[in-house]
Amino acid sequence: MTAPVLTIKNLTARFPGTVKPCLDAVSLTVAPGETMAIVGESGSGKTVLGLSVLNLLAGQLDYSPESQIILQDTPILSAAPNTLQSLRGRIASCIFQEPMTALNPLQRLGKQLSEGLTLHQPGLSRSELDRKIHAVFQDVELPPALINRYPHQLSGGQRQRVLIALALLNDPLLLIADEPTTALDAHLRHQLLALLKKIQAQRNLAVLLITHDLHLVRQWAHRVMVLQHGRVVESGEKAALLAHPQEAYTRQLFNQQYPPNPTPKAANGAAPIVSLRGVGVSVKGQGSFWKSSQHTILAPLSVDVLPGQTLGVIGESGSGKTTLARALLRLMPSVGEIIIAGKNWQTLQGKALRAARSAMQIVFQDPFGSLNPRLLIEQIIVEGWRGTAKPDCSALLAQVGLPADFARRYPHELSGGQRQRVALARALAVKPQVLVLDEPTSALDANVAAEVVVLLQKLQAEQGLTYILVSHDLNVIRALSHQVLVLKGGQVVEGGSITEVFGKPKDDYTKILLGSVDN
Repeated sequence: MTAPVLTIKNLTARFPGTVKPCLDAVSLTVAPGETMAIVGESGSGKTVLGLSVLNLLAGQLDYSPESQIILQDTPILSAAPNTLQSLRGRIASCIFQEPMTALNPLQRLGKQLSEGLTLHQPGLSRSELDRKIHAVFQDVELPPALINRYPHQLSGGQRQRVLIALALLNDPLLLIADEPTTALDAHLRHQLLALLKKIQAQRNLAVLLITHDLHLVRQWAHRVMVLQHGRVVESGEKAALLAHPQEAYTRQLFNQQYPPNPTPKAANGAAPIVSLRGVGVSVKGQGSFWKSSQHTILAPLSVDVLPGQTLGVIGESGSGKTTLARALLRLMPSVGEIIIAGKNWQTLQGKALRAARSAMQIVFQDPFGSLNPRLLIEQIIVEGWRGTAKPDCSALLAQVGLPADFARRYPHELSGGQRQRVALARALAVKPQVLVLDEPTSALDANVAAEVVVLLQKLQAEQGLTYILVSHDLNVIRALSHQVLVLKGGQVVEGGSITEVFGKPKDDYTKILLGSVDN
């Protein structure tokens, strides 16, 4: 039998000053060519386990004396810093969840890849470096022309492939994949999964997969370990565990369903609260020396949204979804009319625009990145308040299902789902009529995502809120939307009620998107 690349025995860890362990007697092995998936809800200990493999939390966690992490015969928890440095990237590499955070925005991609190579292979010549960088770009199916670009000049799928290239540079034996497909649409997730499986087969890689994407687990994993509050609930071969889960927690985790889309309140001839007429976006392209050309990234579109209803905007990465959301919020220049609550936002300037902004707020995709880490939750929630009647922080927390004492906590002290609820409370503090929801559940596990969807349905029913929902998760779109716009390459290819578009799609592209829904 082939010796495992990674062995973990009785791994128990606590954050300093706490009694309850965040990892409690966890044991596992990962063999060459095998994918071991670690699943569990937010706060279960998945990421702490993954970071511990390379001792990336040294000084931030207290490990019990009996804890062992053996990476190709090296005891990680007692290894010297120079030994750990030689292992990181060479024996085991990480694919991190958020490529824009993991990549240096100030350096071209070729420079970043060169650094990873020269650290472990300092004797390489410039030509050898270039050859290896081109070869790994070919492995991850990226064109060589991208080597000289910056991260912001790539799409989300391309940036994720760059992270994979960085992880593969020095031919590691173990790949730690931490939510490698979370921020991607369904079509790109299928492409990236096929790529990862091909690379694993070619290199006989051991993979420790940390994810809340249960479709990824079904398609890629060989064995599965389920964590809850740092403890192993159950573990075993994927097929057996999925077919016959023994624990109620596992059954709930793998069979989570979003609640059905509620019927909207009758509008009775009400005027649209959001009305777009010929809204489009163009940016300057590369032109001649004395002039620049215009490049259309969102073709002019028109749509109305009634009060208390939800417009879902779907499409693959680069389709124009986020561009539309930014144009709506006047965060980028656009043409056409944007009528929000009876006011044409395109004509508003200065104080008038700032005053109107309270009518439309946004909830961002990454709740941790959108909350100021230096402010208390109470300060964050009332940050946008202007006027005489200060918002009741306790009441706002109660509206989003959080206890009042959370007001004195910082964002890092909350789970992902709790932070997203805080982001909602902050948006509600100025009493908006319209919320723009930018991928509100993509960073959350299935259980927590379902809780957030239920909360959004409840808030809409109670307060008559109107949502503009931008998402690549078509299950979330189905659960919240009343009408849908389908974008491709900045063009509207189809639109209509959720029943029409999802039940009887007319355009071939829409049919492909709906066929990619993860079941």
